[in-house]
Amino acid sequence: MWNIKKIKKTFNILGLYNEFNAKYFGNKLGECKFEDSADPCDYIPAVAAIEYRNRRNGAKAATITFNSMVDWDERSIRQVLLHELIHFYVFTRLGFCPCFQHGLFFIINMLRINIMHNEHVRMFWHGEKITWSKDRPC
Repeated sequence: MWNIKKIKKTFNILGLYNEFNAKYFGNKLGECKFEDSADPCDYIPAVAAIEYRNRRNGAKAATITFNSMVDWDERSIRQVLLHELIHFYVFTRLGFCPCFQHGLFFIINMLRINIMHNEHVRMFWHGEKITWSKDRPC
């Protein structure tokens, strides 16, 4: 099972965030925190989720929660983090985000990153390239 400390230490998640923010989003993304699904018995239907906030000063912030039941590797962390950061970028640019939808602005930015930077961000995983942990305690 993966917790956020293990994810941060193994994959330098903050370093990836800073790299992606500069390279793909022009440093326009605000503060971003990272968590794991604290209780492995909690049902998180996705490999990750994002929650947005508007700060009092107008700045945008987000928290990305990684599913602790995924057997994370470098490729999956990279793809999933970029996917969630595209959602954050949509929220930052539009001031709102149809959070559970992958609308036109999301798709345009996903394709921009994939084509111009040879990344492999996907809209959905459905478990085909994500390995789920076999030691689920529930």
